[in-house]
Amino acid sequence: MTLDLQKYLSLYVAEAAEHLHGFARELVRLEEAARQGAGPGAREAIDSCFRHAHSVKGMSASMGFEAIASLAHRAEDLVDVFRKDPARLDARAIDHLLAAGDRLQEMVQGAARGEPQAPDPTAMEKLAEAAKRLRAGERAASQEPPPAPPE
Repeated sequence: MTLDLQKYLSLYVAEAAEHLHGFARELVRLEEAARQGAGPGAREAIDSCFRHAHSVKGMSASMGFEAIASLAHRAEDLVDVFRKDPARLDARAIDHLLAAGDRLQEMVQGAARGEPQAPDPTAMEKLAEAAKRLRAGERAASQEPPPAPPE
């Protein structure tokens, strides 16, 4: 039996756009939490970001959009670092996630137009490096407290 995925394309595009909008909205909440320290709302936003990325990954894989699924998977992996330890919230990593969300939206729109989707190695590498850095316990240099002035 052959499945005609074309008839599901508009549903995929609409649902992916909804998930990516939610992903971006929750990342903005996380950006604020990263500045103020992970508070009680951070856990909810982190879990929501994870679910949105996971949904886009699964839907994209089901539709055969492997490049989109791969990028969503890398975003999901980075959010998972925050799920395991919300104290690792990091503004630079969130910026990478926001950029990945924008790139995912572009890729979904391209898929809607029937354009082949190629992997984005730059975005993939930024997400992977951020996850690796945070798993190792490093934070972005811009978030480390400034050195105390000499006395």
